[in-house]
Amino acid sequence: MVEWTEQERAIITSIYSHVDYDDIGPKALSRCLIVYPWTQRHFSCFGNLYNAEAIMGNATWQRTASRCCTAWTAA
Repeated sequence: MVEWTEQERAIITSIYSHVDYDDIGPKALSRCLIVYPWTQRHFSCFGNLYNAEAIMGNATWQRTASRCCTAWTAA
């Protein structure tokens, strides 16, 4: 387990406070599905994720990816 100093925590918090998760989250996770297409089998409930355009245009996937990134930073 990593033990962060208070200064390190402040730096990390400062950096992540400027991130727009609604913009970055869906883009980053969509790239994972595009680059690693076999991961799509885990997300069949999201509908059509068969090509890059479908992934980037899938509103359900975009909302979920945004929520995931927000939750990861809270952890």
